[in-house]
Amino acid sequence: MTPRPPLAASALVVCALLACSRRVDAMEPPEDGASFDEVRAYENRLRPFTVLADVTMVLTARISFEGQFVPWMHHGFRLNPFCAFVDQSLPFISGAADERFQLSCGTEVGYRYYTGERGANGFFVGPSLLFAHTHVNAGNDASKQPVGARDFYYAGGALDVGVQGMTERGFTVGGGAGVVLLRNLDAGSRFGVDQRLFINVGYSFP
Repeated sequence: MTPRPPLAASALVVCALLACSRRVDAMEPPEDGASFDEVRAYENRLRPFTVLADVTMVLTARISFEGQFVPWMHHGFRLNPFCAFVDQSLPFISGAADERFQLSCGTEVGYRYYTGERGANGFFVGPSLLFAHTHVNAGNDASKQPVGARDFYYAGGALDVGVQGMTERGFTVGGGAGVVLLRNLDAGSRFGVDQRLFINVGYSFP
């Protein structure tokens, strides 16, 4: 059976997160003449929804946008659709030594624990699962034999640590590092381990 497209899986996760949003308590804006403490409390209220873009995309040719949802203090969920235009050899994924990857699109879904109290802010740590489809153009295998263009799916997991800050107005910036474990879903393929760095910039909504 052909795996469902990664973007379809993203849509299902988005619907599930929106269904959970009723658990987040809203805070009414302060009335005219409210005290300084009341105004500060409103500005520092919980902002459970965060939308981010990975600014390293200009260096890595990887387009990545991320949605984060924190329905309960310290506990957040993230959805990260991505597309990467890669031009390098990744033999642990394809089983070939001289193939050049053209396009890889997928979805990453994960959990994070945040030390902050306003949403997706503070130091964080969390695992995630990822699934992607990759198209490979023609190249050569390990024995220098020609290999035609082909498509395949891969899946794996990741563990990230980092820190994310949020201003009183909601501007959000964060970054971190992680380790990624990937496996081609074709029979006989092996796992491969890689590392990553990321810097995200975006906005958090109340």
